[in-house]
Amino acid sequence: MTPEHEFALLVESDAAKAISDPGVPKIWGLPEVYCAGYCTRAAKILYGLNFYPGSAWELPSRKPNLPVWTGEAERMGDILDILNEKDLMPGDILGLYNPTSAFNEQDRPYTHAAVYLGQGVIAHQWKAPILKSRLEEFLAVSNRNALANGLLPARIMAVIRASPENKNNFEYTMTSPGYYKVNC
Repeated sequence: MTPEHEFALLVESDAAKAISDPGVPKIWGLPEVYCAGYCTRAAKILYGLNFYPGSAWELPSRKPNLPVWTGEAERMGDILDILNEKDLMPGDILGLYNPTSAFNEQDRPYTHAAVYLGQGVIAHQWKAPILKSRLEEFLAVSNRNALANGLLPARIMAVIRASPENKNNFEYTMTSPGYYKVNC
């Protein structure tokens, strides 16, 4: 099996996990390539957290969002060596370097965002589908695909937390259990 095929199967499997899990918000009304928009809204729906919105690479600098950690980690275990499990909280947003992103530019350390659900699991929007992924598996398969194509490996670049001072509220309506319509 080629790395591209393995990655496509992972996306398909993770999309099926998200669709079948009512605890993963399926949010409609967002642009297809707005992973940060998905994450900020999912954090609001799931945990009542208010992030100041922006593109994935803007989230740490958008006040009052709180960058908890920035650096480079190729595995979830690397993050947990730095931040123990109690310091990585459900609702935190992970900034991920996606080697295949069309948004990669010189001053953007990462171009993908995922909301941390706990126990090594993330929810994120990958183009159109919403995915529920084990972060370790997603990074490993992404890396095999990237390396097979001569690209740098995928990695975790930031952990961002919502500030209690952030009063930015998103409007959304639950259309059926687990499904939400947002007003952008």
